[in-house]
Amino acid sequence: MPLSPEVLAAFRLEGCEVRLAARRENHVYQVGDWALRAHRPGYRTLNQIAAELAFMQALQSAGCNVPTPGQIHEIEGHIYSTISWLDGQTFADLGQVPLPAFEALGALLKKCHQVALPDLDRPIWDVEAMLGEHPLWGRWQDHPDLKPEQLALFKALSPKPDLPPLQLIHADALRENVMLVQGQPYLIDFDDCAFSYPSFDVATVLVKEWQNPEFDAIQEAVLVGYGDMDPKELSFMMALRALTYVGWVKDRLQEPGVADRSQSMIARAEHFVRAYVEAA
Repeated sequence: MPLSPEVLAAFRLEGCEVRLAARRENHVYQVGDWALRAHRPGYRTLNQIAAELAFMQALQSAGCNVPTPGQIHEIEGHIYSTISWLDGQTFADLGQVPLPAFEALGALLKKCHQVALPDLDRPIWDVEAMLGEHPLWGRWQDHPDLKPEQLALFKALSPKPDLPPLQLIHADALRENVMLVQGQPYLIDFDDCAFSYPSFDVATVLVKEWQNPEFDAIQEAVLVGYGDMDPKELSFMMALRALTYVGWVKDRLQEPGVADRSQSMIARAEHFVRAYVEAA
């Protein structure tokens, strides 16, 4: 989605060099000192994206490492917003992430979770929205490649541990969404921020590292930074988080290269769900 002169004028960025920086769920452009996001149609409403920016503002005001939120405009039926451009490398760019960086990420998540927030228009990602009949990221129950024994295992994901109240969290702290800037981690890409459980943020970090030979050391580093967390709750959240990707990938199986990723996501979900069920 190219940026029209009307879009640049709305954000007062006329004359700035425009560079396509990322073509993911949203298209992200570097325009001057700003990251200008062309949001994918139909995923978020104008109010929800405004709430995302308000969330970031509250976090930044509390001293959390996040980009500075900018403006939001709807132009010819498309929604655009700006956040400050950060110069750094994502954890994905780094490849081998130093353990102190994971510890600092755990501390950053904890700091974000301690910020008092107003009621904002964002999705609810509770247990029902992951295990119920209509999961937020798609029905993992309908994935065509699930074996009967895997489906039975996933449906046996219980009992639920005692969980804290829902609160607004980042919900997508993958390596691609954590940037190291002058040695400090910053959370970027709040597109999927939602009302969920603080442990869900930590689980999102760890689930992606499941085949990393340093998984145990990474988990220890994140938890040293974060502080106390009930092991049973974290295990449950890692099982839930792994299942969300099975639902997510189900509707993308025809895309190039997705079939192999799908099998890996199913295997990962089986690993974490089995770990929780067998320990419960």
